[in-house]
Amino acid sequence: MNEIRKSARFGASAALALRYRDEDGERIVWPALIGGETLVDCGYPGQLEALERAAAEAGSPLAGLKAVVCTHHDYDHVGALAALKRSYPAVRVYASEDDAIRIEGRAKSRRLEQAEALEPTLPPDMKDWSRGVKARLAGVEAAAVDARLVDGLPLGPAGARAFATPGHMPGHFSVYVEDDGLLIAGDALVVTDGRLALANPRFTLDMPRALESTWRIAALRPKAALCYHGGLWLGDVADALGSLLREAGGAVS
Repeated sequence: MNEIRKSARFGASAALALRYRDEDGERIVWPALIGGETLVDCGYPGQLEALERAAAEAGSPLAGLKAVVCTHHDYDHVGALAALKRSYPAVRVYASEDDAIRIEGRAKSRRLEQAEALEPTLPPDMKDWSRGVKARLAGVEAAAVDARLVDGLPLGPAGARAFATPGHMPGHFSVYVEDDGLLIAGDALVVTDGRLALANPRFTLDMPRALESTWRIAALRPKAALCYHGGLWLGDVADALGSLLREAGGAVS
């Protein structure tokens, strides 16, 4: 499929094109808004206004927002959460137990732990880069989490429910919008050059477990997948994932 670079709709859900720039140029991440009520992930620190614009452009302004689902605690997924909670104080925030303690600042980010463990192995010319990464990770503002995600938990309109997909992070969750057959994948899957792909091994803490989660996703037989990195993928998700998993040698759990 062609790459989508603007907000788009699939059934009850809107895929929100949230743009940001880094040293490599413009990138897009893709929060999802289900039925105008349930937001899945919310972007980098400082992106609340951009998120509000993207939601309005998709015809689903955040005025009706009731819940925010955090697929996991990586800073590109929850960086704007504290600001969002201040602007929409009635909104309930959902995260897994492992992620909630990190979002609330009661435990160190697993990504920060990873960066700290990696730094001693880096050459001297990468030390400044590493310090910058650690500062960004440590600087994410803490936010309160109101409820814990468990597998199958209802999450709003169109039959949306929590779907446990550990691997990328131990507490990673996706959201399955059952009425539309849409899998909102978080980082459990990605889209690269228009193709559906497995979780990025570079950033996945437990790849064997991520492969097990991918088999679970394939068993749902979704009609589409919305990936935080890459956007909306339309096609035979189960068939595409089956091929990728066989290539990767992932065993059926």
